[in-house]
Parts: sequence; structure tokens; C-alpha cells
Amino acid sequence: MQINSTMDLVELNARTQNALTEAQTRTLRDLLADTDYENTEDVPEGEWLKMLEEADRS
Repeated sequence: MQINSTMDLVELNARTQNALTEAQTRTLRDLLADTDYENTEDVPEGEWLKMLEEADRS
């Protein structure tokens, strides 16, 4: 999935197995948009997990 500030929240949340609330998914989208990665698949697992933890705290 291409990373940008207008990523579809439903599709992005599906990549987390629908584990996040809408607010958490928005936070994750913002965190991803601040990276230099082009696609969600390019984000290393450790970094992805840190972003999920940060989104979970939002």
C-alpha cells in the first residue's frame, strides 16, 4: 500500500487485522506519512511495531 497523508483508513486498518480504532489508524497514517518509505510493505517489522505501539497510545 502506497504511503501518503490520504491513505484509506479502512484499508490501512485491515493491515493491522482491524486492531485499531479510527483515531489510532489516523495516528498510524500520520506516523507512516512522516517516514521516507514509499509503501507500507517497505517498513521494517521493528519500526512497524513501534508505530503500532505509538498509535495504540493515542
